[in-house]
Amino acid sequence: MNFLKIIMVVLIFNLRCAYASGDENGCPIRTDDDTSSSQPVSMISLIVNPEKYYGKMMYIKGLFDIDQRLLVIYLDRRSKLNIITKEAVLVRLGGIDLDLLKNLDGKFVYLNGIFEKTEFPKFAGQFKKVQILCLNFQAPKRVPPPELKK
Repeated sequence: MNFLKIIMVVLIFNLRCAYASGDENGCPIRTDDDTSSSQPVSMISLIVNPEKYYGKMMYIKGLFDIDQRLLVIYLDRRSKLNIITKEAVLVRLGGIDLDLLKNLDGKFVYLNGIFEKTEFPKFAGQFKKVQILCLNFQAPKRVPPPELKK
């Protein structure tokens, strides 16, 4: 009987760990929504000219940080260590269990979502309607249009 209890505890623990780590790409957040309209944008472009990107869906790559109750993506490790919020964006994930994101803390991640202005002027902006948040993710490659023959 004790052997069965031990097996059950191990199985439940393994299921919890698998659920918390997300899918095989380390994606605790991934929806089935269409992301084909997303454009890859560098964090530097986003920081320098955030107004240009308000309301647009895009992919970015940056350093993920869970800071108390705020979810932040920084440009790089230097920005995170020195808490340079002008080189960072907020991530709004309403109602998600933060335990699911613990394995992403302090790592570079890919994020796909809609970029918007934030009420916190210290940050470059914020992402809402996040569809993908992953450690390893290949953004869709843009296929150039065929060249026209003259």
